[in-house]
Amino acid sequence: GGGGGGGAAGGATPSLGNIEGLGGDGGSVRQAFRAAVQAELADYYRLIAVLEAQAQVPMASALEAPTKSGGGAHGGGGTYLTLRRLSVWLAEPLRRLRLLAVLVDAAADARGGALLRALHEHAKHGDPATRATVERLLAAAAEPALRMVRAWVIAGELEDPRGEFFVASDPAIGEEDLWRSRYFINDEMRPPFISEAIAADVLRVGKSINFLRRRCDDESWERERAPAAAAAAGRRARRRRR
Repeated sequence: GGGGGGGAAGGATPSLGNIEGLGGDGGSVRQAFRAAVQAELADYYRLIAVLEAQAQVPMASALEAPTKSGGGAHGGGGTYLTLRRLSVWLAEPLRRLRLLAVLVDAAADARGGALLRALHEHAKHGDPATRATVERLLAAAAEPALRMVRAWVIAGELEDPRGEFFVASDPAIGEEDLWRSRYFINDEMRPPFISEAIAADVLRVGKSINFLRRRCDDESWERERAPAAAAAAGRRARRRRR
């Protein structure tokens, strides 16, 4: 297989120890990815708590319980944690932990759109469970990038203090060259699920709105747009709750 499985096979053994480095100054995409990984780990910790509770059941009482209730000898051990049961219950969580370790290693030195590109590469996997896990993490990590797209195409505002967005600006360019040279596409931060054509359209739309606001002193459109934007945000919130 490719993607997550291939990353684990080659090179050094992956480790979840790198998760501590996903926060800090790495930007909002890295922080969102870290939160998603921690949510996946929380499921694992809950399973461990259940298994620990099962391990506290004494073998004798677990074996006697079915007999007392008429289950017979063949029903013995219904609640006792055997090595075979432990192996079965941990098979899927261990596979997911290995995948998380591979993804954390892949994202160790990446940020913004480059991090999304690394996750997207691991989503190209033949195993549906692996693909679903990667896509879930990718969707969570992409939320900050989508907020940047919305701020740029709706308000012409570049909200990217860490340089994570595929639309970048050169602050050295003066206002007189705002339209021609200030804003450009940073291909290193363009995720693969955003084509070059779409990225160019995003650049043009946001640049046009930005130019109207900064060079033409046209703020009236924003007041006119506010009710429609609020209604759209409400619809998105309702869809998420469903």
